[in-house]
Amino acid sequence: MFKNSTKLNLKNFFSKHLWHLLIVILVVVLIWQNLKSDNPIYEYDTGYAPTKELMQSQDSVMRSEILPMAENSVLKMTDYNQNATTIAAISDKKIIKTANMTVQVKDGEESYNLLKNNLDQFSAFVENANVYETYYEGKPKEANITIRVPVENFEAFLTQLRTYGYVKSESVSGSDVTEQYTDFSAELTNLEMREEKVREFYENAKDVEDTLAIYKELAQIQAQIDNIKQNLKNLKNQTSYSTIYLIFTPEIKITEFTNPEWNIGIIWKEGVNDLISALHFVANAGIKIFIYGAIWIPAGLIIWVVWRRIRK
Repeated sequence: MFKNSTKLNLKNFFSKHLWHLLIVILVVVLIWQNLKSDNPIYEYDTGYAPTKELMQSQDSVMRSEILPMAENSVLKMTDYNQNATTIAAISDKKIIKTANMTVQVKDGEESYNLLKNNLDQFSAFVENANVYETYYEGKPKEANITIRVPVENFEAFLTQLRTYGYVKSESVSGSDVTEQYTDFSAELTNLEMREEKVREFYENAKDVEDTLAIYKELAQIQAQIDNIKQNLKNLKNQTSYSTIYLIFTPEIKITEFTNPEWNIGIIWKEGVNDLISALHFVANAGIKIFIYGAIWIPAGLIIWVVWRRIRK
């Protein structure tokens, strides 16, 4: 009896709520279909094919959003590469730095010896030096020195030199040889490639005439390569080490003026001696004129008389 009552209740429930159940099922099916249509890209393997309108819509999105982002990324990367190239070019600049300095010191030789003791801390060296005596009182010495110092220590070394004495003059100059260095490097690369090709021809030459002609060409190329390598070496040396032309000039001592004690007796004696010396000079001159005159005056008169008669 209980079972019959349960079946009757279920039958009554389904009969009353059947439409409700059908509506719920229909809603669930519609929702599921909608979810499938929102993600068509995942249904390609199950036979789903996107419509033409959908493909055009995706292409529009690609052109309007994704491509501009990619272009911006490429532009930014290009700008970055250009900036990196510019920074590298600036850091690779080849500058020849030169300084001229004249420093007044007590003695040039003493300052030069002091300078030699301080070169190691700047990795500098003396390329040329000349120390000589001057004509000033006490004969102090002057020093002309040519110094080479690494370019990274150039400014610090100049600062050190200013402490040696009074800087009478100073000048600093820089010469940019980057373009010249780049041209030499490019020319060297081309010549080396040409040398390689000519060497191949030389090794494969068949007769003596061709061998000699190719050998002559190869020798000329090698001479050009050696010349360019030497130029590059010189530029590298000049840009790696700056040159300082230094003069240590001595101070000029001014002699103090002193007034000795004035003595009238000494002054009187000096005056008398000067007068006697003057009288001696006049007397000597008169005696010599009288002696020479006794000989030359008569002779002169005779010559004058003869000349007068000849004119008449």
